[in-house]
Amino acid sequence: KGAGPDETLICVDGETGDIKWEVPWPAVKARVMMTAGSLKGAGQPLSIVVLDETYRDVRLISHNGETGEVEWTVDQARGAGHNLDIDDIDGDGLMEVICGGICYNGDGSIRWEAEPFGHTDVSKPAHFLPDREGKQILYLVEKENPGTYLVDKDGNTIWKVPFGHAH
Repeated sequence: KGAGPDETLICVDGETGDIKWEVPWPAVKARVMMTAGSLKGAGQPLSIVVLDETYRDVRLISHNGETGEVEWTVDQARGAGHNLDIDDIDGDGLMEVICGGICYNGDGSIRWEAEPFGHTDVSKPAHFLPDREGKQILYLVEKENPGTYLVDKDGNTIWKVPFGHAH
């Protein structure tokens, strides 16, 4: 079931409990994930990114954390995963959005798209290989081209181990 017409996204002040802003619920699908990050850099307002859908084509909506204004919207013609990651994968002080096999810059433009693979049950950016520049993204993939993938900060596959189903 999708969102109803009376649903809203609300930002609450963490110190006072006062409502800072309220906007119409941005998602229309039943599966929604959200996360916050510094897409414009340290000292700038956080962005709240909403992922609408999981398995099929998805929509990402970034809201300004101070005002609730929509900063950008992206329609992604590739499934996502069961999580939405925001992290500074290249060490430049700006966080990127990792949605399934696609990495977006803080303005919503595509940074890179990993090799084609199916639905990501898990994605996790971290310094898995500390001798390499930037972070890597570990993917556990099911459906098309299933297995475990390790992708570098530029979207290149470092290694993959194919198998039937990953969780």
